[in-house]
Amino acid sequence: MKRRLLSLALMLALPAFAQSSHVDANVPDEKDFQTFLKRDVLAYLRAKQPSVGDDIQIELLRDAPTQSGVSYPKYYAWVRFKLGVMKQQQGAVRLAAIEKLRFDVTDFMSAADIKADVQAVERAFPRALVPAILAKAAQS
Repeated sequence: MKRRLLSLALMLALPAFAQSSHVDANVPDEKDFQTFLKRDVLAYLRAKQPSVGDDIQIELLRDAPTQSGVSYPKYYAWVRFKLGVMKQQQGAVRLAAIEKLRFDVTDFMSAADIKADVQAVERAFPRALVPAILAKAAQS
């Protein structure tokens, strides 16, 4: 009986352990996190629009990553940056943490796109974050 209970306890704990270890294997160390985040978001934005300046603000919408199955851990953030000298841009970004070395931007929606298509926000971002994203877009 004790053996069955132990086996059951281990089976129930394994999915949480596997997710935790998958997060640990992919999320950059704390000392590198912000540096890699800024570097990779800027690289993504500059690939789309070369005039993006160095001054970027990234506000995580959740402190911890979202882990689903064996996919890379996801982070969600609101970014503010300048195009050229004066034009301020902002929007929501979804990122995957990969091998402790980088973030891949999987989705970016500008504040203007968010205001124009709320349903697209609901498709790209977790339901729990949609109200915060819509509120930030409305303030832009």
